[in-house]
Amino acid sequence: MNSPRSDGSAISKAGARVREHLIEAAGEIFAEKGFLGATSREICLSAGVNSAAVNYHFGGFEALYVATLLEAHRRAIWIGPLDVDGFDGMPPRDKLRAIVSNLVDRMAQSPVNAWEMRLVSRELFIPTFAQAEFVATSIEPRRALLKGVIGEIIGRPPEDPQVGRCTLTVIAPCLMISIVSRPTLEGFLPDIADGGAGRQALVDHVVRFVLAGLEAVVQDNLNQKG
Repeated sequence: MNSPRSDGSAISKAGARVREHLIEAAGEIFAEKGFLGATSREICLSAGVNSAAVNYHFGGFEALYVATLLEAHRRAIWIGPLDVDGFDGMPPRDKLRAIVSNLVDRMAQSPVNAWEMRLVSRELFIPTFAQAEFVATSIEPRRALLKGVIGEIIGRPPEDPQVGRCTLTVIAPCLMISIVSRPTLEGFLPDIADGGAGRQALVDHVVRFVLAGLEAVVQDNLNQKG
């Protein structure tokens, strides 16, 4: 069978549904077994589709893995209103507040067994052939955006090592929220089980924590200049 068209032509609704079923089935299986432990046959059986569907709709098993990984990252780690009118015109602190708020809220409400975060975590800790494309396509644009905003706040260019350190410390608490199990998270944050109110309290706390840390960096830089 021919691989799917790459010239931008529309995919039929039926074809789109098959792709969605395959990605959902593949996500669960890849998250549990990893790329090397999964098989195309197992994924097709789980998705309820013909065994040739992976090759037809994705062009191969490796391409299915990459597509599933990118979709997992898109769903699990969305860092802000990048397409909202006016975002580029926001003051940098408001940009960071919007990014961190969206990221923390998304991660705090994700169910503990969501395959998306498990698959992203697996790829980060046990890299496969797909990591280079994954980093270039999904991680680097978000990292560049965040470094640009943080650089604006602390008055340093994005490539400055201080910006890199600040970016890492901004991301770290957000990633921790996404990686720990729900029972462990609730051990620290019992009110998160209450739903919206607990999540919002966590979002507000992380935003204050992050901005206070950056303000301390700004003040240190001013003191050193003085």
